[in-house]
Amino acid sequence: MADPFADAGRNPRVSPYLSNAASLTSTPVRVPPAAAWLGITGALPFITLAAFAAGDVAGARDFHLFALNAYAALILSFLGGVQWGLTIAHGGADGMWGRLLVAVAPSLAGWCTLLTAPRAGQLLLAAAFVAVLAVDLRAHACGLVPRWYRRLRWPLTVTVVLSLLLAAAA
Repeated sequence: MADPFADAGRNPRVSPYLSNAASLTSTPVRVPPAAAWLGITGALPFITLAAFAAGDVAGARDFHLFALNAYAALILSFLGGVQWGLTIAHGGADGMWGRLLVAVAPSLAGWCTLLTAPRAGQLLLAAAFVAVLAVDLRAHACGLVPRWYRRLRWPLTVTVVLSLLLAAAA
């Protein structure tokens, strides 16, 4: 498959919401406090539900496993939405199909995991989060996201993947 980001950053049309595409690469490396706090609080359900499933808190392991998978599928869909937003913000028809397919894949993958056994779903979700991180790192390398985005995504993805693997082992 062709690289969906091959034409990224070379599009002369820039969204009115991005007054200068180069401004993304000149943003500070420090993660903005709002993004950091919301990212951390968004990771808490992963940690909590995985711990509850592993400890069989209140004898509700199956509920905690399903709740974890549902939340993971939701967040995976959100991350696909980030890619969708980047694609439409940077405009241009070249490569749009590929980038939009990459953007909708997390939602479809997350939904499919809800149709599997919980533990199989956690393993598939963990793999999907790693794949989405790879896409985000590619977008970072192409200058499509702020420089701080990579610093936000790495620790959150590690937390999510470890939580899913802990739950799958429970």
